Amino acid sequence: MFTGRPPGLSHRYQSCPLPLDLDDDVLMVGGAKLSEAIANLDKNGWDKTGRVSDATVCRVRALYSMVLDDIMEVFLGNQTQWSLDRVL
Repeated sequence: MFTGRPPGLSHRYQSCPLPLDLDDDVLMVGGAKLSEAIANLDKNGWDKTGRVSDATVCRVRALYSMVLDDIMEVFLGNQTQWSLDRVL
């Protein structure tokens, strides 16, 4: 959108879930430490402590791109794709 290039694939064609908000170190250790870290995430997979890791940035970018894709589709699409309910 900002560089003049066409957007990438729509989020409709993505089936990969967001990564869990875990540090790479915890993923590498695995075992009980990994299980404990997963148990400490909220129901949406976010770290409850507010710590920002590489996975946090990845999750935020993925969610941002989905929202941006929806916005571009509504405003650049044709009349059949646009509705006030969808905008809201």
